[in-house]
Amino acid sequence: MLWGRKKSFLGAHVVITGGSTGIGFALAQQFVSKGAHVILIARTKSRLDTAVAELRKRAKASDRDVNIRGFPADTTDPSQIAAALKYAGEVDVLVCCAGASYPGRFLEQDVQVFEETMNLNYFGTLRVLKAFLPGMVRRGEGEVVLVSSAAAVCGVAGYSSYAPSKAAVRSLADTLRNELLPTGVHVSVAYPPDTDTPGYANENTTKPSECHAISRAAGDVLYTPDQVAECMMRGLEQGAYHLPSPDFGQNLMVAASAGLSPHAYNGLLEFLLAPFVALALRIFGKIVDKAVLKHAAS
Repeated sequence: MLWGRKKSFLGAHVVITGGSTGIGFALAQQFVSKGAHVILIARTKSRLDTAVAELRKRAKASDRDVNIRGFPADTTDPSQIAAALKYAGEVDVLVCCAGASYPGRFLEQDVQVFEETMNLNYFGTLRVLKAFLPGMVRRGEGEVVLVSSAAAVCGVAGYSSYAPSKAAVRSLADTLRNELLPTGVHVSVAYPPDTDTPGYANENTTKPSECHAISRAAGDVLYTPDQVAECMMRGLEQGAYHLPSPDFGQNLMVAASAGLSPHAYNGLLEFLLAPFVALALRIFGKIVDKAVLKHAAS
């Protein structure tokens, strides 16, 4: 972490996949507010055009002289990713945010749902990295942000097709962070909690009833994309690996599962917090299990 000074994104060239809505769009606003040039990549051109127009409007209102563009592409299609790379050129910051969740009970979902979810969330991220990373490594600098999920560290009923795909993204981030240390390319990973986005609204159309029971038991907290993006940007400016979330409890879960990756808290603080974190996780785990059992009994 860069103590005493903030990392600047003034004039940086930023590419954000899944940038037309939700967290991706909110993060694009953060980068624009810092004076970065932004290219949004998303599948739906109409949403992309609307997002670009809105970003340009906000940039003009804040007197930011930045270049904002959009490029329609599907991260599951290698040829479209190659076209996006050609369009974008050299990139300073790459944010892999494209993804989706289709909740359902494991015994009721077809294997195809698992395959499609992994193809978008994990292999879509992998394909984008394979395309953009070589240029960063050649230049010896760059910032890569992989957007995982709270589900990667807290798998619950109904997310058996989604949680493993985001856990794979988190593991990819862990290995890349270590492997790219000598290259000058910095890697970060984010774990957004439940966020009020179009994707989350779509999740609710297939979410099993026990998922709602778990949410209620956990306080039914829904964050805004701006809240999540502000925390992510704060972490990026500080040079953090695990980007913070507005959900403090989730930050503790991430800290408890840091493994060999950089830890979010200093050694003494982590040592002092360890007993409380362990107790809190046990309690939360019991709450989640009880919610599922209670729902099944009813």
